[in-house]
Amino acid sequence: MTGNFSIFYHPSKIFKLQFQTSISSTRMAQEGRLKRGKSVDGPPDYISELPRGVIDSIIERLPLRDAARMSFLSRKWFEIWTSIQKLAFDAHFFSSVLKNKLLDANEFSRIVSKILFHHDGHLLSFHLYIPSLKSWPDVNQWICYLSRTDVADISIQNQFKAPLKLSSRIFSCDNLEKLKLHYLIINPPYNFGGFRKLTCLELDKTSITEKAFKFLIRSCPLLQKLRLTNFIGMEHIIIDAPYMSRLIVDGTFISLDVRNAANLVSALFGLQKWVEVYHLASLRVLIQALISSCNLQKLCFRGHFSKALYKKSLLPTAFAKLKNLDLSFIHLNDVDDFSSIISTIQSCPAIEKLNISVSTSKYLTGHVLDYDPDHVLCHLCYADVILCCGSNMELKLIEFLLACSPVLKKLSVTSNGDIKRIFRPKMMVQLIRFRRASQTVEVICPEPLMSVYLDSSDADSFLSSSDDAGDSDSD
Repeated sequence: MTGNFSIFYHPSKIFKLQFQTSISSTRMAQEGRLKRGKSVDGPPDYISELPRGVIDSIIERLPLRDAARMSFLSRKWFEIWTSIQKLAFDAHFFSSVLKNKLLDANEFSRIVSKILFHHDGHLLSFHLYIPSLKSWPDVNQWICYLSRTDVADISIQNQFKAPLKLSSRIFSCDNLEKLKLHYLIINPPYNFGGFRKLTCLELDKTSITEKAFKFLIRSCPLLQKLRLTNFIGMEHIIIDAPYMSRLIVDGTFISLDVRNAANLVSALFGLQKWVEVYHLASLRVLIQALISSCNLQKLCFRGHFSKALYKKSLLPTAFAKLKNLDLSFIHLNDVDDFSSIISTIQSCPAIEKLNISVSTSKYLTGHVLDYDPDHVLCHLCYADVILCCGSNMELKLIEFLLACSPVLKKLSVTSNGDIKRIFRPKMMVQLIRFRRASQTVEVICPEPLMSVYLDSSDADSFLSSSDDAGDSDSD
């Protein structure tokens, strides 16, 4: 039986590959030699004679479109192409196929279906990027197909204007080890037996009920990495995963209950919008779980989370063994925001590396910003601070780090571009004047200011030159 099928189809018919499925290997070899201008008795085809493992390695490293083109080399390459173990319909794939032309849902479905449904072999990985289309693509037909395979890695990134409801058949993929979903709606069925092999779960901007999420996590007994960001439909989050080593929860919630955190190595908690956390007990349990984790190496608080802990008095000197602290995208607009950062840092007396990035929209004047100068950070060696506008609160934070870190080796102070040029010399003057507990600390300042190795002996001379530069810039 003879038949043709298109591996790729472009709406404008610019990109179209045709394969003959029933041509004999001899005829294909002869036609290939004729196209190259060689006779049947010409030199041997070294490309076709490459070992299977080498060809597999080459095709796996190529983008999907290029791998399809390579299948023209010989029947052997074609057979390996149709049994490729990783299919990645990513943004790069569609941009190379479409050439900046629009694509409707039917053509999108046709491209993916013609490749996926003619796949012959063991499929390990399926990555799908859904571009912005005018109508809903038929994604669930591919999910049904994947549920009958042994696929271990599924990633679906939806850029459609609305979230797509994913077929419950995805919960029939028993061999899943990694699952990554973006902007989708999921709901595990009542007879869901669990992902018994799943170790990594990433849900971004995904809609799921609180009850369904709790059920899903409990049904993944080997889960080690969980990323839950920009979630929809959950205010009370319960995570019970005894083997969890890496955890990210970043969104808007009222309560967060993390149980069995003894194996956590790194954790990130972000509160994107300020809410009153009424369930104080859940936060207290979370802090105690983090304290009890002997393996915790890196802790990150984002947004308003550190302020929520500070307002509830949940930041004593608690993380005695933590060495890496990250405070990112912290809103620094009032005294409580400033105090929450200081309290969070002081609750980690053993930290060696500190990263801070702040977002400031207000200049506080007439407020007393203070810290305890006797609370020494005896182990802090490296600190990176990203400023927003060079406000008095931001500079007070740097003053605290310099005054309370006797072994500090390097303080990197950078800006996100909002610090006006006329303010930079004045900010530099203040940085020079700050007392330093470490006499050999290197302070790296924002461009166009210079990076200097600051020592108490040359601070006065550098200060005078900075004042002169400030006057000229102001003029």
